[in-house]
Amino acid sequence: MATHLRIHLGKERDLYEQPPVVPAAEQARVFAVPAWAEPHLARMLAPVNRVGFALQLGYFQISQRFYVATRYHAADVAFVARQLGVAPAEFAPARYADARYYAHQQLICDQLGIGRFDAAAAERLYQEALRLSSQHLKPAAVFDYLVLFLHEHRLELPTYFALANLITRALLAFEKRLLHRLQQHLQPGE
Repeated sequence: MATHLRIHLGKERDLYEQPPVVPAAEQARVFAVPAWAEPHLARMLAPVNRVGFALQLGYFQISQRFYVATRYHAADVAFVARQLGVAPAEFAPARYADARYYAHQQLICDQLGIGRFDAAAAERLYQEALRLSSQHLKPAAVFDYLVLFLHEHRLELPTYFALANLITRALLAFEKRLLHRLQQHLQPGE
């Protein structure tokens, strides 16, 4: 048995997990380093950390979520690297996937006033998923509403798997409640 419902087809799921495609004409705006980030960037000695931080910040500002560094678009890596005076080849995603990667995420969330998707946020989202489940919406609609809920409440968007798992749990809990109510109102033999 699957651990979560199939909410979207593979293409839609893959799109959610990929960083947004930033047109060349928009790269300067999306990946501009705000004044608050400049001192942090200046203290980063490793080029991989400087480029990784700027990419995470740019992607997060337009999507409110973080992505696996191996999925960053090559054109964006090249643009940010040049912007920072670094050779694009110096950005190795595997070298960025250490403690710095997560520390940068925390810094970005703190500076932008976005709450992390932690246990408290997951519980809050689960309660919203339960509420939506009672409205008999399709799982894909619940997914879309939850993404909107996270944006409106200034919370980091989690991975597709985390959202799908949460929706599955909520729908199963709703189904269990319905079955329990039916059992309470049915007489033996009905």
